[in-house]
Amino acid sequence: MKVLALLALLVATAAAAGMDAKSLDVSGFLNDMAEDINTMDESSCGCGHGCRPTIIRYPMAEKNKSSVIQPVVGNRGNVALIVYWGTCSPTHKGYTWYIDWGDGKSSKGYYDDLLQVQSLHQYDDCGYFRVTARYCSSYKSAGTETNTRGNCDYYTRVIDVTFDPPAGI
Repeated sequence: MKVLALLALLVATAAAAGMDAKSLDVSGFLNDMAEDINTMDESSCGCGHGCRPTIIRYPMAEKNKSSVIQPVVGNRGNVALIVYWGTCSPTHKGYTWYIDWGDGKSSKGYYDDLLQVQSLHQYDDCGYFRVTARYCSSYKSAGTETNTRGNCDYYTRVIDVTFDPPAGI
């Protein structure tokens, strides 16, 4: 049942991205996920205290079907995170994401459901920046704070941000 829910999410994500669902080759990471899905402890994952989503990145998937952290012409950086449940149940509610852009600024958000992240950042200067993205299972605590309790996956890259467009543009 959980695999069917995952496949339905992948097909919906592909359709939203304008891809033909038949062109998706998900067999590689489905095989990698099989053990996690089959050994999930529903009691620990249902509330978000004991599960961790996974950021899909190369070589887990093909380069054009994985998360990216990259520079964009004009002093900008781009982060696109594609995630799957990892050890979380497909019924889990509550995820946070956080991006440290490496220049003292950050972006963050909260989703009830497992969703992709797309974020663009404008840098003040050119240079090399260490960008770290984090995607976590979380829950709303008694106040307004969101607690992740270390249930996060991280993706970090150093990017070279430039102002000048490449030749020919």
